[in-house]
Amino acid sequence: MNLTIKALVVAAILASTATAQATTDNGFTATGSSFVLSLYDSAAKVSATFDLGKNYADFSINPLAGFSPSGVDAAGTSFSWDLTAGDYVTAWTTYGSLANLATTKWTLAAVDQAGTGANTRGYIETYAGVGGNTQTTPMFNASIAFDNYIINNAQADKVIYQNHDLVANGSSVTSSAVSTIAYATIYNTGLDSLNNSGPKTAKLLDSSMGLIQLTAGTNGLAQTTQTIYGNGASFLLSSTGQLTYSTVAAVPEADTWAMMAAGLGLMGFIGRRRMKA
Repeated sequence: MNLTIKALVVAAILASTATAQATTDNGFTATGSSFVLSLYDSAAKVSATFDLGKNYADFSINPLAGFSPSGVDAAGTSFSWDLTAGDYVTAWTTYGSLANLATTKWTLAAVDQAGTGANTRGYIETYAGVGGNTQTTPMFNASIAFDNYIINNAQADKVIYQNHDLVANGSSVTSSAVSTIAYATIYNTGLDSLNNSGPKTAKLLDSSMGLIQLTAGTNGLAQTTQTIYGNGASFLLSSTGQLTYSTVAAVPEADTWAMMAAGLGLMGFIGRRRMKA
């Protein structure tokens, strides 16, 4: 699918609905995969996934990625999710009863598998440092691995609790004591959510991470295009189950401060004249 057609498809979908996707989508959908939060305890071999109700297109900022830039890294942007309430609470509570929150790591990612040309595919993930020289083929492998992770976690017979295929913003928990299918897809050796390809993404709870987008090069050996989100964009997941995304608010320039000060001074002058009158 070329960039123009792909963008038109996405625009039509966004125009027709204002709600989140009803299921957890993989990377071959028109808007890319769901934006998925994953938690895991590699010692206990327990993992949990949470569909955030947003997708790859909602967070894409690279103009070469086949979507119009979402602008989510604009100054003053913020989103929040409460994992202890609503559709998330069962997965959060169950995970907490099986895993050790003190050693739990978390990561966020979304992938786009549609298209075959340069920059038509990619992934977005949290990162704990500047990405390295990732090639297109490892990026493709990582995207496929993440798609498999989504698919395996959305299977009702392979998880303890899950409602990905029932409601928007679904969540699930998997444990090796019940099933190794979904967990083993990604986390059996404690690797990050994208099969250890690209920037490292896992951090402990109560830690924040930045966000990065990588899009495909012209061929398998080409370097990917990497775009780090601006304005200090970061995610923070607390041990109390609160997930937040925020950017730094815009700081007024010096001339703006001067104009504000002058305006306040003028208002004060007018006020004093009225009092004298």
